[in-house]
This record gives sequence, C-alpha cells and structure tokens, in this order.
Amino acid sequence: MKKLIVFVLAVLLLMVVVRIEKTKQNLNSESRAESKIVVGAIVPHHDLAEGLIEEAFQKMRQNADPATIILIGPNHYELGNTDAIINSDTLSTSLGKQLVREGYMSVDDSVMFEEYSVRVLLPYVQEYFPKAEVVSIILSSRHGISESAQLAQVLARENTLIIASVDFSHYLNLEQANINDEITYDAMLKKDYGQLSEMNSDYLDSPPSIITLLSVMDILGANDQIQLDHSNSAIILNEDIHSTTSYFTVLFQR
Repeated sequence: MKKLIVFVLAVLLLMVVVRIEKTKQNLNSESRAESKIVVGAIVPHHDLAEGLIEEAFQKMRQNADPATIILIGPNHYELGNTDAIINSDTLSTSLGKQLVREGYMSVDDSVMFEEYSVRVLLPYVQEYFPKAEVVSIILSSRHGISESAQLAQVLARENTLIIASVDFSHYLNLEQANINDEITYDAMLKKDYGQLSEMNSDYLDSPPSIITLLSVMDILGANDQIQLDHSNSAIILNEDIHSTTSYFTVLFQR
C-alpha cells in the first residue's frame, strides 16, 4: 500500500513538474513575441472595414512606438503628372524633403486632397500614434518594380512604421474573391513582385504599394509576417452580394 502511495505521489509530482515547464515555455514564447517590434502593416482603406482597421492599429500600438509613420496607398484616380506624390505637409519632415529633393516624389496638394486611400487612415494614426510625424505617399499603378526598389532604400529607416493602405479583390462574388485572395497572398508570401505587378483590381488596388512595403520589409529583415484577418464586404454585411471588396490586415515584425 505504501509503495502504491509513493508511486501515485511520484506521478503527481512529475505531472506538476511537466506543467510548470510547459508554463515556462509558453511564457517565454509570449515574451519573445512581445519583444518583437512591428515595423510594417497592411490595412484596408474602405470605411466598411473600420473594425479591421481598428484592430490592426490596436495591435500595432502594442508593439510599436515609431517616431515616423509612412502611409502609402494607391492613386485611385491616376491624377497628377508623376507616379509618386506627397502633399506639402510632408515637406515639414526630413524624409519628405529628401523624397522631393532626390526626385522620388512631386508635391501636389490638390491630388492628395482628392485621394482617400491615405486620408482615411489619418484619424487612426492621430489616435494611436499622436506624437509620430506622418509621411503620406500615393503611388500610380504605373510605378514600376525598379522604382519601388529604389524608393524602399529611402523608406527603410529605423524607428519608422510603414503602412500600406490597400484593399484587395474588387467587384467579384465571394467565392471568386476568396480564390483570388489566396493567389495574391501567396504571391506576397513569396515576394513574387513580377506576379504582383501584373495583378489588376480583381486581385488588389495597388501592387506598387505592396511591392514597396515588401521591399522595405526585406531590407529591414522583418520576415515575421502575421495575418491578423482576412475578410470581405459580403461577410461584414452578412449579405449575398455579387460585387464585393476583400480585405487583409497583416503585420510585419522583426
């Protein structure tokens, strides 16, 4: 009987030790995750996806405290005389001055005023990162892979968070949108810039913004890519609609 009691106690003790070790491992894993810094993100600019945007900024704020935030999105209406545009407010930043001085950007306040892709995100930036200076950039669909690579060299800075404001598949039913989204996300994971550059609005609304972001992440060594969410306007509205827009929220850590 005593041997049985001793055996049971030994087993219980072993179980306690194993549980303690697992708890330590989990805590260490969480600690490592929390110690990583968010340096990049993909978020939508569609008002309908405000819940996804809010969640993404909350997650960013937990693991980022940048001095500078770069918002980069599409020039939906293809306005202006150049493929990359900033507004005059951005000239108050050292980065903005450099972008114009070295010929990467032109200044056009009227075009920036009409473009909503970056404007939609400004209230979130002001709420979650009130002390950060903001550089807003819009890119034409004509902005090529080589131009994105050159731009990335300038944007890849320490203490900076770059956010690509991009919506994904447009005007498709939910089934086809999901198929296209899988193709797009796979191309992003593989950093297949050639494939991304050939995609139209059936897949995403700004390949140059995504290619520039991924190029910056590559330079910074931010290889930890976390998909927070993937959704669609049909899902958010809970309606069977035939013309939808899809969304990804993604964080990049290092």
